Amino acid sequence: MKTRKPIKPLRIYRKFEDCLRDAAQFDHRIDYERGNPNSYACAGRNRWMDEICKHMTTPKAHNFSWTKDRCAQEAKKYKVKSHFKAKSFSAFRSAKNNGWLDEICAHMISPQVPPGYWNIFENVFRAAQGAVSYSKFVRLGGAYAGARRNGWLELIGLKRTRNKPNSWTLKRIEELVLRYEYQDDFIRENSDAYQAAVKKKYWAGLQKLLKQRKTYWDEEMCGLEAAKYKTREQFHCEAQGAYGYALKYGFLDEICSHMVSQAASFGECAIEEFLLSHDLHYKKQKRFKGMPPKYRFDFYLPKFNLIIEHHGDQHEKLGWGKTKEQKLANLNGVKKRDKVKEKFAQDNKIKLMVVWQREYRGKDAIHLLLNKRLKDQISGLHVKRRNLMELELDLIWRKQTTFEDCEREAKKYSHRSDFKKGSYAIWKFSRGNGWYEKICLHMTRPKSKNLIWTIEAVTNAATSCSSKAEFKKKYPGAYAVARANGWYEKLCTHMTRPRPHNYGVYC
Repeated sequence: MKTRKPIKPLRIYRKFEDCLRDAAQFDHRIDYERGNPNSYACAGRNRWMDEICKHMTTPKAHNFSWTKDRCAQEAKKYKVKSHFKAKSFSAFRSAKNNGWLDEICAHMISPQVPPGYWNIFENVFRAAQGAVSYSKFVRLGGAYAGARRNGWLELIGLKRTRNKPNSWTLKRIEELVLRYEYQDDFIRENSDAYQAAVKKKYWAGLQKLLKQRKTYWDEEMCGLEAAKYKTREQFHCEAQGAYGYALKYGFLDEICSHMVSQAASFGECAIEEFLLSHDLHYKKQKRFKGMPPKYRFDFYLPKFNLIIEHHGDQHEKLGWGKTKEQKLANLNGVKKRDKVKEKFAQDNKIKLMVVWQREYRGKDAIHLLLNKRLKDQISGLHVKRRNLMELELDLIWRKQTTFEDCEREAKKYSHRSDFKKGSYAIWKFSRGNGWYEKICLHMTRPKSKNLIWTIEAVTNAATSCSSKAEFKKKYPGAYAVARANGWYEKLCTHMTRPRPHNYGVYC
């Protein structure tokens, strides 16, 4: 039996810098695609291609044309038309456009059998003899269908055998194991035998007969990879190979000791970082009237009337709980709550965007996904990204932020409105902790315009409005003065009262 070559560990491209460094080695895109297909595919998925290939030039076209003799010479290399088309498409296309295809492909054999071929017993019997076993005969498709359609399965003589529950003995499994050199090859090609060995507790002794392939990850490499991430969930999401190896061999806690624990998930923190860096004001864990107390939405954007929900694996595969049994038991409850929230958003005409954990791998992928979906949902949206300060990032990723940090940030501003616009995360955090008034003592309120609401000014403001609600909203100062001086009813006589939504509808 042929021995398999050891599989080289694949390099996983996740960073823009890696793809940029690889692309710099090539002068043309076609050379980049052939020379490093993994990096090329990663750059294409993340839409970095135009940026990292700026230095590349288009190769000059060769003065070559497919004549009839050249096409015929190329066609002689292949026995089937499909192979000719797949491996030499330019020659195939030239021959087809010029009407030479049938002539130069006369020596080729058609892989398709003529109509009625499998209705002849001799053809079916010949195919069954070549198949040897019943399972391989079934895989032939056309021959098996013809035999079954014409009732020839018993005449062919192939019997269907099934492995009985206790047919995997230690001797039989050991014979299979000795044919392989590596564990993963045996497990991949003999899953039934492997499961039986594990169930009957033979595997502990049998796995000593097989070798294990050397992996890319070891304790040192896992430690270097873990140092790049701030939380365990981010480490698990962006470096699954290193995380799984560390978990399997028991040094995960050691290499994750520098990481911070967070109440929110990695996906929610990444979404919050995107919203904050693009200055999109949001309300976190928003609860609407009419919803149960525990039913909260992750993010609500009041300006666009949009809800953003992040759904991890607990919303699709496993529910909440400590053990696997508890998670599976709670899965239906999680899905039911999600349907209630979706129905509420639909009934109240609120846009809902759901980001699933399976749709991304890493923080950059979430940001690209959000950017695309927001532009699809909100027409004419143009947002610019700004670099967040370290203090804002610490707040998002749940690092400890003190009163002194907030006070130091507040001293950069002279007005509260500037503080809110420039450091929205710190402004919001200080208000939530009751520090806002203390850290804003040095700030002054901006001077208002010296406008005096006289009877003439209030009258002019009131005549420009068609309803009392518009008057109150558009000119709150004039509205307050009119109420205080008793001018309100006289100035609002020309205004009309807006009709209710269901006016004139009888049930």
